Amino acid sequence: MSSVVLVDWADAAARAEKILGPLCATLRPILPPSAEIEHIGATAVPGCITKGDLDIVVRVDAEDFLEADRVLASRCGRNGASAKTDAFASFECEVSDPPTGIQLVSKGSPLDDFLTFRDLLRQDDQLVRAYNDLKQGAAHLGRDGYWQAKNVFISQVLRDRRNSEIGKSG
Repeated sequence: MSSVVLVDWADAAARAEKILGPLCATLRPILPPSAEIEHIGATAVPGCITKGDLDIVVRVDAEDFLEADRVLASRCGRNGASAKTDAFASFECEVSDPPTGIQLVSKGSPLDDFLTFRDLLRQDDQLVRAYNDLKQGAAHLGRDGYWQAKNVFISQVLRDRRNSEIGKSG
């Protein structure tokens, strides 16, 4: 099991930005009209340490999910570590530099929370520091352990967010 290598945000973000525009320009015309493409992941959050990859989310209306899935599957490999559902699919484009992960999600579905997490990080430097600490502490666990630790952290942050919204409305 090899450790996950983490890199500084500035260099990784610059590399990600170089391919983000061309990637979006390639995908937009072939995806359904309801598709929204957003930069997510650590390179989208100033100061967040990263593996150096680019992560994007493609959000589509539910009726366009199968078509978007077909289009993305024709361009990239499926991420075997993520379960595919009728509202979520994950892809890896390893041939790009940096490697690119694409999360396809149906708008309004339970997993349509990528933008929420990204925006919470962008608004809270303390949360970014906690996320960075978690990543550094989990890097030695290898890819699977690192992903599991991040997943627990992200789930807790989103759960806390939902609970605070419920508290405000009650």
